[in-house]
Amino acid sequence: MQDRPIERSARKRPPQAQSTGPRKKVRSVDPRFDPLYGSFSGNEYSEQYRFVRELKEKEHDDRVKRVQLLRLALRRLDAEVDGDSDACHVISEQEEDIDDSADKQLLEQFKRTSARQLRNEIANATQEIARFKSQRGDAHARQKKDAVFREAVKSEFKAVKEGKKTRAFLPKRKLLLRRDHM
Repeated sequence: MQDRPIERSARKRPPQAQSTGPRKKVRSVDPRFDPLYGSFSGNEYSEQYRFVRELKEKEHDDRVKRVQLLRLALRRLDAEVDGDSDACHVISEQEEDIDDSADKQLLEQFKRTSARQLRNEIANATQEIARFKSQRGDAHARQKKDAVFREAVKSEFKAVKEGKKTRAFLPKRKLLLRRDHM
């Protein structure tokens, strides 16, 4: 019985390695609010990360072009199934107008896929396009709203300056847009 190894308890923790003393607790720092990292400049930020915006816009443009090619290939398949030679002729002319060789190869690849796969790809790509537009906030629409508001402000102050009005009336932007569309 003396030749057996010493029994150790599984519940007892093994002794820790020799520590060099109490450890300092690492304090996490939020760079947005720490003066060590300087102040935030929106222009500087947009300039430094412009390449990300450009990449996303390029991906968006490629996705839009891909959807156009998918739709062209789907129309071709539908016209061939229906036996509509006039539509096939028109689609052939549209295919000849494509300049980029990579786009032509992609179109040929799409022609070899089934209509169901093409429809699924179109649906997925249009969802991605819509997601990009919503994330971007559609800058064009925002610019149009701002232009309408600026024009209304100019016209109101011009009327006050000419003496047609005693005081400028600036309605809320929401009302301006409604008035513009009516």
